[in-house]
Order: sequence, then C-alpha cells, then structure tokens
Amino acid sequence: MKHWIFDLDGTLADSLTIHFQVLQRIFSGFGLDFSKEDQQDILRISSRDFPKYLETKLGTQDGSQAYQLYQKFNQETLKDVQCFPGIVDLLQTLKTQGAQLAIWTARDFEATQEILKHTGLGIHFSICVTGSCVSQGKPNPEGLVKIADHFGCEPESMVMVGDFDSDMLGAKAFGIKAIRVLWHSAVPAKKCDIAAWQFTQVSDLKQWVDQREF
Repeated sequence: MKHWIFDLDGTLADSLTIHFQVLQRIFSGFGLDFSKEDQQDILRISSRDFPKYLETKLGTQDGSQAYQLYQKFNQETLKDVQCFPGIVDLLQTLKTQGAQLAIWTARDFEATQEILKHTGLGIHFSICVTGSCVSQGKPNPEGLVKIADHFGCEPESMVMVGDFDSDMLGAKAFGIKAIRVLWHSAVPAKKCDIAAWQFTQVSDLKQWVDQREF
C-alpha cells in the first residue's frame, strides 16, 4: 500500500456542506424548503443525473433555470470549500512513511484546481485525475489506470480512499483495496461490503495509519 488514491469531495474536502447551502438557496428562490429527505436524495444520485433531478423537483422550465443557477453559485463558492480537519496531518503522515499520493475525482479540472489552490491541498499530490481527464467517469476505473501508469505500479500496491459507492466500485473493478470514509454527518454510516476498511473519523484513519508500516 505505497500508492494512496483519494477522492476529493467528501473525502479530502467538505464540499457537501457548501453544496447543501447552495441548494437551500436555490430551492428557497422557488418557494421550496430543502429538507433532510432532499439531502438524502442528493447523496443517492450521480452528477450526470442531477439536472434531471432538479426538473423532477421543480418542473422542466424551473429545473433548467435552477441548474443554471446551481452552476453559477457552485462556481462562486468554490473558494469557500475547506478540507476536513485532520486531513493535512493524515497526508503528511502518509508521505513521511514513504507513500505516494494521488487524487481521483469526478469534478472537472478547473473546479478541482480552484479547490486545491484555496485549501492548499495540491502540494501533497503527485497526480490529479479529474472528470475532464477521462472519457469514462467513475465507477469506470479509467482514472485509476492513468494513476497506475503515472506511478508505474501494480494494483497490489494501491489503495482507494473515498466516500461514495462509485469510489468503491471503481476500486473493485481495478482490483485494488478500498477504504470507505464517512466524515460528513449527512452521510449514513452504514457498513460497506466492498471496502476492506471503513472509518467515520479522520483521526481514526490517521491512528490506523500510524500503527502500520507501508
């Protein structure tokens, strides 16, 4: 486990809180509440299905307008995304132990770079594969293939750290071990059968790393 691949949103950076705030603002503009049930719906859908979800909630015309607002507000709030407390210590510990780090995210390249810039996370990673870098997004493992090629490593030395099923399924498809993380309170802490390990606190994962040799 010398090569650690991290998802970005919900794993390294708490973008979900900002995401919910943006949606609360949009729903309010259309006279609707953004409920806890809506939060759970959002967690279950992929980014490519998100426009259709808004049309289902608001109607075709309002849904299309809401999606345009979402893209605008989402871009404006990228600078407000913060990394989870303890993440930097975890990354530094891994690097001290000789691990090489990568990011595999479904986000587009420009938005990813904005988040890495404002959080200062970018300096920790040798390679960042975004949704703009691949022809097939998660859970297709094309991004993991690119990362393995970059490091010149075999799947046996890689581990995927992520919070969504798409991260776990991508890891399984490529034949690497996976760690499921559930830092955000809105994400149900249910057991993941695909993941080899599961953690609900950054400090618990760091302690686990401290106790191992890679």
